[in-house]
Amino acid sequence: MVINNGIKKDVKNTRIGEYVEIDQGIRYAILSCSKHHLPSLVIAVDKMLLAGWSVSSGITSEDGKLFQALYNSPSDKDQINSTKGV
Repeated sequence: MVINNGIKKDVKNTRIGEYVEIDQGIRYAILSCSKHHLPSLVIAVDKMLLAGWSVSSGITSEDGKLFQALYNSPSDKDQINSTKGV
């Protein structure tokens, strides 16, 4: 683990189900799977969205694999739950 500008750069590699792989940092994640298992990727992205993540960009593909980027911004959650005004 490397700490740079107060941010821990610890990326973990996990799986959701049998086919979807996730490279996940603190605020950014990339989900990937084979193009033959697109429904599994859709289910995994839905789970991440329900857990508070947001889609960062459109889906992309290379060499028969599909990739979807997501981000998790704590400041967005704080703004939603904060009380506005005086």
